Amino acid sequence: MEMKSNEEIMELIKRRRLQLVVHSCIYYRMTENIWSDLEFDTKALELKDLQNSYPELSAKVLEYYKEFIGWTGDTGFHLPINSNRVISIANDLIEYRRVKNDK
Repeated sequence: MEMKSNEEIMELIKRRRLQLVVHSCIYYRMTENIWSDLEFDTKALELKDLQNSYPELSAKVLEYYKEFIGWTGDTGFHLPINSNRVISIANDLIEYRRVKNDK
């Protein structure tokens, strides 16, 4: 496995956090599903492992840091799914899937 730089690890942590917040919004707020449970669990456990393996780097990724302290990966129910940014991204993903499936 290729070693990642600190910047790459931090970017991956940031990306996984946002993905998990957005997909939790899609699931809990919009009652839709884009990811399977397996895909959510895989990403959630990856984030858990990253944060546990690199706690100093995880703390430097300020976006959603507090919301993911003690993250176990078992649910996204408690995540901040009601922000305008998250809802907008979630709507865009749902629309993208709809258009893609209509082709």
